[in-house]
Amino acid sequence: MDRHTLHGGAAVRAPDLEMSLTQGLMGALRGDCSTEWQRYMRHPFVNALTAGTLPLAAFQHYLKQDYLFLFHMARAHALAAYKSSSFDEFRGARAVVDQILDQEVPMHVRLCERWGCSAETLKTEQEDLATLAYTRFILDVGVAGDRLSLECAMLPCIVGYAEIAATHVQNARRRPPGDVSCGAYLEWLEEYAGHCYVEVALQAIRNLTNIAASRGIDPALHNAQSPSSRYADLLSTFRTSVQLEIAFWDSAMQHC
Repeated sequence: MDRHTLHGGAAVRAPDLEMSLTQGLMGALRGDCSTEWQRYMRHPFVNALTAGTLPLAAFQHYLKQDYLFLFHMARAHALAAYKSSSFDEFRGARAVVDQILDQEVPMHVRLCERWGCSAETLKTEQEDLATLAYTRFILDVGVAGDRLSLECAMLPCIVGYAEIAATHVQNARRRPPGDVSCGAYLEWLEEYAGHCYVEVALQAIRNLTNIAASRGIDPALHNAQSPSSRYADLLSTFRTSVQLEIAFWDSAMQHC
């Protein structure tokens, strides 16, 4: 694979991210559910957002639901901090909580306010079934399992957004200036392709690597063809979260 491409040949401007996506436990998980991962990366929602053709109603629904999703993701990372076995693991969980509270939530509020949807209105939004299923799955994994299982449940969201944005932001930047919705789509991609978010994604992968090593999980010895029971469980969790990511965007596309 060329060092400037990921699966499908799309350009990537973050070589550190690209390398991390294909190595270690992250690379094993991503590779062993490659069919689902590519459906996530190339979802019609993502393709239309990049092209500037995504119906505004779909994006607005997504933003509102993702605002609710982020609340539960912050809870999940607080749970990850509680389940940490070292200060370094604790710091890793705290960094993602800080990213959610200081970067992602303000962006969602800022974009929603462009269409007259205030922060107070967002708080009254009801979770749809896709949001409910995804967030409760992550929290259930966290309550029932250990920190490593929880990391595998959360990684598709954290790392997937970074890969999607890095893959598509250049094409979106080349698009002719459009209406306010197109500007919002580019702003969304820029946020997740930005240095701050990419570093959070890289740290999440490092957290996974370190936590797995501390628990004796070696991805070189465990794969889909001859899995250990623990790796099979981690892969199942990871795959389910990827499928729930797809369902989350499917739900948004139903509001076109």
